[in-house]
Amino acid sequence: MALTKISHDDNDKAVFGTSEDLQIFHNGSNSYIDDTGTGDLFIRGSNDLYITNPDGTETKARFATDGAVYLYHNNVKKFETYASGTITTGHSVIHGNISMADSHIVKLGSNDDLQIYHNGSNTFLTNTTGYLFLQSDALALRSAGQENYIACTANGSVDLYHNNVKKAETTADGLTINGVTVS
Repeated sequence: MALTKISHDDNDKAVFGTSEDLQIFHNGSNSYIDDTGTGDLFIRGSNDLYITNPDGTETKARFATDGAVYLYHNNVKKFETYASGTITTGHSVIHGNISMADSHIVKLGSNDDLQIYHNGSNTFLTNTTGYLFLQSDALALRSAGQENYIACTANGSVDLYHNNVKKAETTADGLTINGVTVS
């Protein structure tokens, strides 16, 4: 009679290695593959490697031989690697900084219409289609040392500065330049 399975009770371990470095077991609630010894744990296959639900109907991850890595959410691919980088599908939340080397460009829009980059000396915000809107209830253009150039306030004035001293502002009556109102 051929052996069809090896049965173990909960918390019984299948152990491998002289020092029982590799252990496979179920504790009654969860299943474990523990590599407790020296060296690394390798999972090897001659073709693609899949991580799925028990009946194989939902893919959680796929590791393509000589190719991409795919990660899934509810059986829908959300992240993949390819030779030049990665592709993320859906909304991404990043906690921390995004770092890019000089002259690498953040491109937005289906035709890369909005671009943001730093070339090592200067920073560029380029829009090649339509208007560029900066929307805020208050807006300030200032130096890195907090010296004001322009200050804009919703339902209020637009102020122009020279050497951090206000020289002109809009008012309900018109324009005030160096304390003189022009209407």
